[in-house]
Amino acid sequence: MKLTVRRQLFLFAVVMIVFQIVLNLFFLKSLNDIKENITSVFIKRLPSIDNLVQADRDFQQSLVAERSLLLDGHSPDVKINLTKDYYKNMKQVRERFNVYKKLASSQKEKDLVKKFEQKFDIWESHSKKLLAVDSKGDFSNNINRSMAIKNSFGVINKSFEDAREQLDLRQE
Repeated sequence: MKLTVRRQLFLFAVVMIVFQIVLNLFFLKSLNDIKENITSVFIKRLPSIDNLVQADRDFQQSLVAERSLLLDGHSPDVKINLTKDYYKNMKQVRERFNVYKKLASSQKEKDLVKKFEQKFDIWESHSKKLLAVDSKGDFSNNINRSMAIKNSFGVINKSFEDAREQLDLRQE
């Protein structure tokens, strides 16, 4: 079968148009995938990381406030402010982590969320029980300063580090 030059050019043009359409569909899908990835990064991943970093900072600041309360010689105003910082940062860790928790999508992330929450609950429980700091920055009657220091650098510190390790794993 012999084709005329006109038919050969027409067939070549049709083949090129089909090739161009297939190529454009491939590029359109690729661009859509890139758009979804960028959206995921800016809408989901960056806010997640930001909340984890802020939660980590708040967690560290609650430890600083806790350890500062263990020092002697604070005026009543300073003790009250340290206590407010201590409880405020403790609360903010949970709030910021809950924002991250809502953005967790994979099962691995959800499992890591549970582990952190368990470790954080243990730390919070130990901290509230073994320090028992009231709103004035004073330890409860049955806890003296040396016992509070021992607890802060012992059991509470261990549970703090366990929870902090889980928070670090989230960031990674």
